[in-house]
Amino acid sequence: MWARASESPEEKAKGQQGGGQQSGGQQASRNSTCNAAIALKVGQLSGGIRTNVAIQEQELISISTLQGILASNQSASEIKLQYETERQALMVIQKMGVEARTQNSVLAAEVQSPAQAGLKIVEGAQQVEIQQVSTLQGSRQADSDTLQLLSKEVIDGTRQNWLNLVTADAQCPRMN
Repeated sequence: MWARASESPEEKAKGQQGGGQQSGGQQASRNSTCNAAIALKVGQLSGGIRTNVAIQEQELISISTLQGILASNQSASEIKLQYETERQALMVIQKMGVEARTQNSVLAAEVQSPAQAGLKIVEGAQQVEIQQVSTLQGSRQADSDTLQLLSKEVIDGTRQNWLNLVTADAQCPRMN
């Protein structure tokens, strides 16, 4: 379902939207509703979505760190301490992601962005992922599957945010 790995995230997202092409009439109609104030907010929304993608990249790194801690040959007490410290760091990262997505949702609503639906998808995923992190115990046996699932979900959420970016940007295409 997803595009080839060699494509940029924007190309992947455009490919999933059918190439992002619109008829001239649709494009003219869309441009006529894009005044300077809306264009500014759409630009802020695009920047906010990019910020959320960067936060998701941090989230993936933290999940990978947790997996590495569980795979280490340290004592159980050392693993537990390092694991809990990293789990708390992951929760902070998740909170930053929620804050960024919330701001993006507010901006999207203000300009009636077509990205609102995709941001709702991200919101639902964030709620599930936060719950999953809260259940982590620091045990290889108990947490390995959850961490693998979290990694996949964050990757899928990142893809959704690239789609959100393309969708948001399409509201006010930049003039060259």
